[in-house]
Amino acid sequence: MKNFYLLFLIFILLGSCAGSDNIMDESKSETLFKYDYGSTVNRNFYGTVTDRSGNAVSGAVVSIGSSTVQTNDKGFFLLKNTSVKEKFVYVKVKKAGYIDGSDVLIASPGNKRIDVMLVPATTTATIVTGNSSTIALPNGTKVKFGGSFIDPNGNPYSGNVNVFLFHLKPSDTYYIQTQPGNIIGADAAGNPVALKSYGMIHVQLTGSTGQNLQLAAGQPAEITMPVDGTQSSTAPDMVPLWSFDEEIGIWKQEGSATKSGNLYTAMVSHFSWWHLSYPDPLATLSVTVQTPANQPFAGLFAVINSSHAIATDNMGVAAGFVPANQPLVYHIADGCYTVLHSQNIGPFAPGSTNAFSATVSTPNAVIVEGTLKDCSGNDVTDGMVSLSSPNYGFINPNVQLVTGGNFSFATAVACAGGYQFQLTGYDFTNSQQTPTVNFTATAPTTNVGILMACNPVTEFISYQIDSQAPVICQGNLTAEWSPNGTFIYSQGLKIFSFTYPNAILSTGLVLNSNFVLGLPAASPTPGYAGISVIANQPGNNLTFQVNNWGPVGTYVDFTFSGTYMDTSVSPAVQRTITGTGHVLRSY
Repeated sequence: MKNFYLLFLIFILLGSCAGSDNIMDESKSETLFKYDYGSTVNRNFYGTVTDRSGNAVSGAVVSIGSSTVQTNDKGFFLLKNTSVKEKFVYVKVKKAGYIDGSDVLIASPGNKRIDVMLVPATTTATIVTGNSSTIALPNGTKVKFGGSFIDPNGNPYSGNVNVFLFHLKPSDTYYIQTQPGNIIGADAAGNPVALKSYGMIHVQLTGSTGQNLQLAAGQPAEITMPVDGTQSSTAPDMVPLWSFDEEIGIWKQEGSATKSGNLYTAMVSHFSWWHLSYPDPLATLSVTVQTPANQPFAGLFAVINSSHAIATDNMGVAAGFVPANQPLVYHIADGCYTVLHSQNIGPFAPGSTNAFSATVSTPNAVIVEGTLKDCSGNDVTDGMVSLSSPNYGFINPNVQLVTGGNFSFATAVACAGGYQFQLTGYDFTNSQQTPTVNFTATAPTTNVGILMACNPVTEFISYQIDSQAPVICQGNLTAEWSPNGTFIYSQGLKIFSFTYPNAILSTGLVLNSNFVLGLPAASPTPGYAGISVIANQPGNNLTFQVNNWGPVGTYVDFTFSGTYMDTSVSPAVQRTITGTGHVLRSY
């Protein structure tokens, strides 16, 4: 049986400003999962959150451990200096009205890109307790319920049950971005395995007031999934069944499914995600792609065993989990899907770490380089440049830190009309930026010359903790309001994030969502103030003052001050914080 596996490739980007202690609580993980999580490292993370139609999802909460940030109006997010385990990073994405999304990746050196697609949680059908019922999708996916359910407190529930049913087949174009976690799972003995997918479903049950429901004890449900058409000749008669543990981010083996005709059937005792997969021992793989001049190559496609294609990052690196004990093939292709490099690799030993490199050239690529100077003509030593293209989403935006004036991007371009770019430089020392430069690149190298950062940065959020140096957040700032809540955040090299009704304020290294702020669900008015209080966190007492909240296109002005308990140290320490913001309202 010829298996194909999805290599989960990690984009790398330099960005953001702050991080918090993000080390997961491994007590449960180590009990269920005999896996070496590796050392504690600091990494930067960025990416996008979209729906299944590719539309940006703004206001999604992206969490890596205790570090939390909001996506902006483009669905973009950025986290910097986040403490993670080197060999296992669990990323959670939440947004009201959608199924929770997630990803699991390896924190190889550099900065990591994460792209998650959220599935809208729309009701498929409504059933009534006390009667057996079957919910089906047109492709043959179905669930048969016995009729008994419990509420979040474990009490019997009676009434209408709203059922959301979603099926994800292995050949789905957006399988990688949609599936929760990764291919990594724990077998019945807790050993790490790589999973070959034969499809998965998600079932969400809610009651009349929106509360989450589960199956009652002794009332299992029968699930049925169709065999993917691309696997009809290789699908086995029996496949192990796995449920996704949303707390620790791994698949756990629970039973099996049997095949009759082109349908798999199994019994399950609870609902979230259920996955039909065959396990193999686990290994890890990283591939570094560079130009003939040994420069990291961004924006190329890497493919394992003819699976989905994902672009390399701005350091040219792709890293992820792969099956051990079997031969694999990887390809490198450009934006026009011209194969530039192919290589047979493996078999790899279980638990092994394997690294490869490839040097490629393509006419569908360009190097963009230049020099960033401050308004006095000196090289910028603390800044960044942001490169984007309206025709090629994989590099929107591609960000590079500037520490010595010079910068250089080696990136693939779109096959048609891909040489149009925009470039903006930021000087954080002097709070100034360049005008946005629109240009048409010419292969192989385009030098944009010297960029002068002389324009004042008109938007900012600043804060100071105790007697530490003040922090100024600049670049990619957003303030918006919708019926779903109020959001103010910075996605630049400094992080600030406030959201209501989720009641999260996070800035810098240590705030870690310790605040609960009382902003109204309605649009704020000037002069409104709220106080933060957490009952089990004595010392958290923050005042948030909205001084100006006008229509879209005007500035939002606010201040905040007070105390909070810094729980990133032991014992916890009470700290003081003061801050102010001047941000253009986007929505």
